[in-house]
Amino acid sequence: MPIQRISNDSAPMQNIRWIEINHAEGIGRIVMMNGRSFRIPNLQGTLERREMHPVVRSRWVPTEDSLKVWLDDGQVIFAELPQRVPSLGEETRPSIYLDQKDWSTLWKTVESPSRVPDKERYAAQALMALAESKRVILPMSSAHLLETGQWQDARGRYRLGLTIMRLSKGWQLRHPLEVRRQELITAMEGRHGISAFDPRPVITLDANAAFQSFVSPNAPQSTLPAPIDAIVEAIIGICATASTLLGDEDIRANVEDGWTAARQHESAWVHEDKKARLTADIADAFAFTDAMKEISIAAVIAGISPEDMGAWLTNHYREDLAVMPALSFYYEAISDKRADPRAPWERNDLHDLMFLCTAAAYADYTVGERRTVDLLKRSIRRQSKDVVVCSLIAELMSRPEMADMRSRG
Repeated sequence: MPIQRISNDSAPMQNIRWIEINHAEGIGRIVMMNGRSFRIPNLQGTLERREMHPVVRSRWVPTEDSLKVWLDDGQVIFAELPQRVPSLGEETRPSIYLDQKDWSTLWKTVESPSRVPDKERYAAQALMALAESKRVILPMSSAHLLETGQWQDARGRYRLGLTIMRLSKGWQLRHPLEVRRQELITAMEGRHGISAFDPRPVITLDANAAFQSFVSPNAPQSTLPAPIDAIVEAIIGICATASTLLGDEDIRANVEDGWTAARQHESAWVHEDKKARLTADIADAFAFTDAMKEISIAAVIAGISPEDMGAWLTNHYREDLAVMPALSFYYEAISDKRADPRAPWERNDLHDLMFLCTAAAYADYTVGERRTVDLLKRSIRRQSKDVVVCSLIAELMSRPEMADMRSRG
């Protein structure tokens, strides 16, 4: 039967048998219960196929639980889609954000268990069992994609990436800069009695949430009904992430050496000049410099004038950190690190601070590298917040609620 074009009223979700995309050919179709097929438009440019891209085919069946993605080596990945899970208020599974080192622990537990200490290996096995049975959510982030993609060992990179894709199941941590903008917009609107902005969830299945948002002015407008378009966008996003993470080419990182050097210079200035103690005003000035781009964008989106934005920065920024949890953790962690003369700034500090501070603010549990976790614990105590951060998977899995979850198997 020839493939037709779909119209806005021809395919209610309950009448769809499946949605399938052939990524090798750049062709997608929607198959209805009555056997009719509709071509998904505008896929040729979206699904440019190159030999190093491993995704071959994907299919979503509404009556099943997950999207199914086939790879060119026979491996299969399953992922959840936005319309196949409870709404945000009904989602009860705990979310656990893992640092890159902890994803590596999960991978090594499967591939080379002798390389993982016994206690950490047993904890990793228990955590993977919870994730595989969908009792916990392990969101991936763009930091995981970037750090995994830098591996020169192609086989190790592939196996680690496959571990991340299989266990994250489509769940993502929204990009920290997007979260920062959301928090700033909400704070500015709240200060000016506005409530027009509706922030998106941070632990989410939203398509491409892990990445900074950018819409090309030349991108074709979708002609699909909105619910179907959301499904197709999520499918393409998951498959594009898998192709990037599992492809043959490593990812060259654009390391922010300038940011690291600037933080080191600030710390040196504070410690060498006895008059330049790290007062609240100096800390605020440093924080403004670090977040000024997002502050300006947030003000434009919130409809705040430059004069009102300046007044907000001067009079309310510090107070409003109380309603900006990720930025608050980042502000305090970076201030504490800057104040410690024994703590040098390193190239990965920007990623560690941005992603782990965002995760600590919004995930139920966060596992990360010890230095940043120690900074976060200090901030958590200072703010008297009920937030759980750990430096090892074994520390997380030893918590009573985790033991209870495992016992309920």
